[in-house]
Amino acid sequence: MSDGFQDVSKATKTIYEVTVLSILLGVLDWDHNVTCVFLLWEYFVGYLVIFVLSMMVEFSICFLATRGSILDTAARAPMQYILYVRLCE
Repeated sequence: MSDGFQDVSKATKTIYEVTVLSILLGVLDWDHNVTCVFLLWEYFVGYLVIFVLSMMVEFSICFLATRGSILDTAARAPMQYILYVRLCE
């Protein structure tokens, strides 16, 4: 029972982090003429892109894991390629 609660709390934390980063990127006034501020802005954008891409890979793994049955593994055949993508990140 606690594993399901932990999964929900992790998903909630992930959505919260993406929301906060997106709001910070949209609301704050980023002065791109200052090198340090520009590098921080690039870091925020890069982190957000990598974070969203890794969440897409995780959700695709979850989706593929629910396909098929115990004996019918052909529906989960693309899982190996998704796992390779996850290992490359």
